[in-house]
Amino acid sequence: VPTRETFLAYCNVALQRAMEERMARWGREYIDPKNFAEPKDKFGNSLGVRVFRAYTCEFGLHRPKVQGPLSLTLTVDLRAKLLRTKSLLEQICEGGDPNAVRYDDRQVSQAKRFWSGEVVICTYDKKCYSVIDLLFDKSPATMPVPDLGMSHAEYFSKRKNIVLKYPSAPPLVAVLGRNNSRIYIPAELVCGNELEPRLKQQLPLIASFKPPERHAAIEEMKRFLQPNAQKTRGRGGG
Repeated sequence: VPTRETFLAYCNVALQRAMEERMARWGREYIDPKNFAEPKDKFGNSLGVRVFRAYTCEFGLHRPKVQGPLSLTLTVDLRAKLLRTKSLLEQICEGGDPNAVRYDDRQVSQAKRFWSGEVVICTYDKKCYSVIDLLFDKSPATMPVPDLGMSHAEYFSKRKNIVLKYPSAPPLVAVLGRNNSRIYIPAELVCGNELEPRLKQQLPLIASFKPPERHAAIEEMKRFLQPNAQKTRGRGGG
């Protein structure tokens, strides 16, 4: 006979798998990658971020009455996840054409100094990495993937179905992977994680949810977990 802890662990594993089938994981939360808001300032200008609704769900055991039986309860928390709309490549180019920009030694040194040690987010899977280096003498089209016989541009196209907009534009971003390995990611597919002070001041306005929105999130998760309640399949399905 399984213990309460084993039963609860089984329920939460099943819950996480169900969430992963229809949403994208971002840290400990889950988001609908197709559903986001792009807030603007009072003048109608974009703040340069996308705001995603991030759900945290967990089953627990609760006893409604002192002498009553235990019940399985679901706890849902709604948070905001922010993603910059400008990629690392766009920030380095400062509005220029990535295919035409040429960097001098001062610009290369400045970019390396600024980004080394920074945390970046991959736009395609929302994973975070620490930047080790920027390779300005390499591009996704010229840097080969070891043992695969293809460039990084070809790898992302064939293995991840991501066609790069600027495959020949440097730099290539070197980040820290598992076991202190190096992973190389095109600069157009990552963005900075740190927010400017101006944007941080706006967080209470753009990244908070009122009680009705939190209640709607709970109802959405309840509907999500009801068998045959979903009308569509796959990630982002309602």
